[in-house]
Amino acid sequence: MSDKDPTIGALIGLGIGVGLFFSGFKKWEKRRAVSRTPTSKIRSAAVGLCEFFGRAKPNHGTILSPISETPCLYYYYEIEEYRKSGKSSRWVRIQTGKSAEPFFVEDQTGRILVLPSGATLVAHEDEQFKLHTFMSGDEAFRAALYRLGVPVLGNNLRAHEIYILEDDPVYVLGDVKRNGTGSEVNQENLVVTYSKDSFFIISDRSEKELLSHLGWWSFLKIVGGPILAIICLLILLTRFNLVDI
Repeated sequence: MSDKDPTIGALIGLGIGVGLFFSGFKKWEKRRAVSRTPTSKIRSAAVGLCEFFGRAKPNHGTILSPISETPCLYYYYEIEEYRKSGKSSRWVRIQTGKSAEPFFVEDQTGRILVLPSGATLVAHEDEQFKLHTFMSGDEAFRAALYRLGVPVLGNNLRAHEIYILEDDPVYVLGDVKRNGTGSEVNQENLVVTYSKDSFFIISDRSEKELLSHLGWWSFLKIVGGPILAIICLLILLTRFNLVDI
């Protein structure tokens, strides 16, 4: 095949389009879960799927985010490398990470412990970092890459980092379970955690903002995915002379 042959690109686009379509439905299911679950006061929390909105509070102090070393309670980071293949080029994700240390969410009625492993984070991006070839770019970012074991020589790299700070507003939708320890006070004997049978979302947005975010993304994927897939399918059918456009 020549460099101008669209077959491989069309096959990739077809797969991406189908993936976007199903991903859009998953986001829509998350939106429905958020909209249908009433916000609970922590004092009246019960075992099962619950939704809370309050302030983030430390369990045993703060932790440091891995790139900017910001004291926080929860973080997510993603590192990408710019790669070229023939005449095409793209950013490729090479490393991600999330913290697993528990933290509290607190409202005016009490606090409940959140075990964040397995959660989907929907939050505003806090910081961006870039490192270019020939070692130019952010020196602190370079040092962080060394700490994380990411090779930097001759690579174009970028990253973004999201974190939740102490006292930040935090939304949590997750499965409430008994932790088997603590006092008999209800909220102190319960934790919010991951369950394969329900959604687990942590966000720095209000419920209204979260519903808007999930709604727009699900709409774009459900509509845009099939459009991309159909275009790529037509390209393939034309390429193999199965249709004449």
